[in-house]
Amino acid sequence: MLGFAVCFAQIPTGADDTVTLNFVNADIDAVVKAVAEITGRNFVIDPRVKGTINIVSARAVPKSLVYPTLLSALRLQGFAAIESDGVVKIIPEADAKAQGGTVAVGPVRAGGDRLITQVTILKFESAQQMVAVLRPLITPNNTIAAYPGSNALVITDYAENLKRIDRIIASLDQPPVGEPVLVPLKYASAIDLVPLVNRLVADPGAAASGAPADSQQRVLVMADPRSNTIVLRADNPGRLARVRQLIEQLDSPGRAGGNIFIIYLKNAEAARVAQTLRALLTGGGDTSQPSTGLSSSPTPTGGTSSTGPSPTPIRDTLSGAAPFGSTQGGGGGAAAFSAGGASIQADTANNALIIAAPEPVYNNLRAIIEKLDIRRAQVFVEALIVEISADKQAQFGIQWQALTGLNHSGVQGIGSQNFGVRGSGNNIIDASANLGSVGTGLNLGIINGTVNIPGLGVITNLAFLARALETDANANILSTPTLLTLDNEEARIIVGQNVPFITGQYTTPAANPTVSPFQTIERKDVGLTLRVKPQITEGGSVRLSIYQ
Repeated sequence: MLGFAVCFAQIPTGADDTVTLNFVNADIDAVVKAVAEITGRNFVIDPRVKGTINIVSARAVPKSLVYPTLLSALRLQGFAAIESDGVVKIIPEADAKAQGGTVAVGPVRAGGDRLITQVTILKFESAQQMVAVLRPLITPNNTIAAYPGSNALVITDYAENLKRIDRIIASLDQPPVGEPVLVPLKYASAIDLVPLVNRLVADPGAAASGAPADSQQRVLVMADPRSNTIVLRADNPGRLARVRQLIEQLDSPGRAGGNIFIIYLKNAEAARVAQTLRALLTGGGDTSQPSTGLSSSPTPTGGTSSTGPSPTPIRDTLSGAAPFGSTQGGGGGAAAFSAGGASIQADTANNALIIAAPEPVYNNLRAIIEKLDIRRAQVFVEALIVEISADKQAQFGIQWQALTGLNHSGVQGIGSQNFGVRGSGNNIIDASANLGSVGTGLNLGIINGTVNIPGLGVITNLAFLARALETDANANILSTPTLLTLDNEEARIIVGQNVPFITGQYTTPAANPTVSPFQTIERKDVGLTLRVKPQITEGGSVRLSIYQ
């Protein structure tokens, strides 16, 4: 038989009364009743709540700690207290999460072993991913769920554990490492500086061994030509700071007179880019002639193009520079000009531009050149040139023949309806003489014995013949050319030969036999010619101008 003993030592002095608790193998109902008398709370006990509790306090404790002490003792026995409308319900822990209780949004203020439902809205991390991290820290009988709509966590657990979980969430829900950092440049060009920095920050050991680079050491360096700014991003803040310091050291004023730059183009033609820059700096039109694409010798596999004649020398009116289009020694006929404080020379041999300009002007030109030096799209055209005859033949006819009266005496009548001439495979008389002579197609007939026709002999009495036939004339494939050309460049192919034609002749007159006869000849291309000029739109559609 179980019993309990309660000792109260009330000390009226002080702001808070104290009591001494001593419950040894005390029944839960008796302990709850004692706590209700001390705290003034109302309790409702579930019939399933059975068992004993041990609470021993060697010293007097404040009355404010009596109720939390009871909650801790109940939790050890597998029971929980739910507070609602001034009543505390004592129920099994497994059912507590579905019985209501306090709901807190944000940090939990209460403490102890109170069962609380907390709603935490995350700012940076994913709520669904956070569930997998926090689930092992939640009491097995309690729950944690994620709401993707507002990226929130809904956790039902004891208040003291929720405080610990709040600290864990606060340490994990941080802004992502590796936010982009902008480094504006004052003197250097961002486009020229980015390749140098990428070579400096690359890991040579990983590149040599073929192993993947460490993500903590990787730094992403990109250039923004419009603002002449370098964009950095790295997971390691220390390495990001070192790369930023390196860029700031490299962004120093250039030496006096050291304002000559060489730009090697990858895709565009140096002469054409120089012409475009001249038109931009001088405010005039582009003096380059459009590409004809027809002056090159034909090729059976791809298109060729050529520029027009060299433009007429034009003296620059802004700076009095040398005539545009003048040839330079070793430049291969490259164009050169000076305008707007910049001198530009196109070296066609190396497909490079030589620019002499102050750094601010060069930075602007470098950004424009970077946009112009892009890889142009290519178009591959497969053509099929076919000669097709317009002749077609369609037939659906029924032929009749009545020859049964030939073997009878007296006056007999015969009749026949024939299509086509004899020997064409369509005539019913030929079919009567030889069924194998009927032409191809669908043939249906009715045979009624045989008859003897004078002059022909014994033939099949074919009284009915129906034929259905449709044919097309054959096509003659003349050529299957293929062409590969750039966007906005004309390509052509000629399949044939160059044939001489006599355009005039002179014979020896009788009055002057000393004059030698001669002929005038003009050679012309005879055969198949195909010319195409593609134009690719921004959306990827291809527009073709075709001449055949």
